[in-house]
Amino acid sequence: MPSRHRPSTSRAGYGRRNRRADGHSTKSSSATTETLTFQTISEDTFREFARRHGTSPEIGRIGTYLDADRKAEAPGEPHLLGLMGCGKLCAVSCCTVMEHKTDQAHACKLDSVIVDGTLRKRGLASILVAQAFVDLVTDPHLKITIIYSYAVHPATVQMLRRLSFSKPPPMGAPISSVHIDDANRERFITRCRSCIQTVSNQLRLQCAFCTAKDRRAMPWCFPRRMNTPKT
Repeated sequence: MPSRHRPSTSRAGYGRRNRRADGHSTKSSSATTETLTFQTISEDTFREFARRHGTSPEIGRIGTYLDADRKAEAPGEPHLLGLMGCGKLCAVSCCTVMEHKTDQAHACKLDSVIVDGTLRKRGLASILVAQAFVDLVTDPHLKITIIYSYAVHPATVQMLRRLSFSKPPPMGAPISSVHIDDANRERFITRCRSCIQTVSNQLRLQCAFCTAKDRRAMPWCFPRRMNTPKT
């Protein structure tokens, strides 16, 4: 699909900026003081992260758009987003966007979301996917009318259901989807932002505890078995 983004923006169309969990963006910097940020990532970074963490006890290997057996699928433009915790890449997502030739609208597929295997069940996938959806649905160069996913992982099904996606059918392809139109666009965006705010508040509280070396801290950007990092 020919890119409709301006030449000055990055491949994912968000510009060369980090995005905080409150929905605002900050200029990319290796010295950022934000403990929780979203960042456009390269294909190489996504590939390496998927190689290291792309397995699940429930479904085994997590497929991505880079797999050889996926080349026959309809082509789309990948939008790669990463969730950073204290400068460390904790989770990645890929959404592929395809343009309808008839009406110039766009379909978005949640291709994959992968969380560091030691950091799962902390809400990282939910907040990352919700941010990716907000970025795409509010992108002025895109007109997203449907978002869908082959929701195989039970946690993915639950996550998408909370964002108003349909329940996968009991038979056939396990497709979960949500249609976006003028009537429900703002409602969908609001639901995604509510998810982002709820999870980010929980994560930032743990960041505050961790920074203060509070014994209540349950750090989310490194394994529980590790000691709290020195500040």
